[in-house]
Amino acid sequence: MIKRLPVLLAAITILLVVPGAGLQADTTNIVADFDHSVNGMTVNFNNMSTTDAPNGIDSYFWEFGDSSAFDTSMNPIHTYDTSGSYNVFLSVHDGQCSGETTKSVSVGVTGIMAITELHSNAISCFPNPASNHVNISIDQHISSRGVLEVWNIEGKKVAGFGRLNGSVNHVWDASGIAPGIYLVTLRDNKLIHQTKVLIRQEE
Repeated sequence: MIKRLPVLLAAITILLVVPGAGLQADTTNIVADFDHSVNGMTVNFNNMSTTDAPNGIDSYFWEFGDSSAFDTSMNPIHTYDTSGSYNVFLSVHDGQCSGETTKSVSVGVTGIMAITELHSNAISCFPNPASNHVNISIDQHISSRGVLEVWNIEGKKVAGFGRLNGSVNHVWDASGIAPGIYLVTLRDNKLIHQTKVLIRQEE
């Protein structure tokens, strides 16, 4: 006698997956960015960060570079105690990814209050520290259209060289200048190139 084995019919379930339906990306395109406006010692920060996350950016973390408490608001207002340049750090998060940026902000220096970002690689000063004369060298690619000036940290201009007209090397006679930190600035269209030089008493 031939025995027939029972036939087991297996039900096969086919799962159709529609792209994007019920699935969530592991990463998002998030970019941290901000600009700012300065009024004396007070800075109004304007968040310009972006993300493609469905719910947008959900948290902000600001550090103002002056050892003050951090801030978690979207568009903070911060007042500094001392004139100078500060590195401001912003971190944003959208629930999945984070983005970071750091920009330099200058406060309390007359004539450079509308700066969005400072660039220092266009100017070099030597010797630094100095006591009498400071040699200032300007990047030749921008020297033809820049205006060179020296400011103290209280916002007073102490030296001016006018429009450079192509010259790249200059000497600042700092004799008789009070010891301290000075800001050598080059206004080049909408950018401010800036570096610091320390004047000390002659030994």
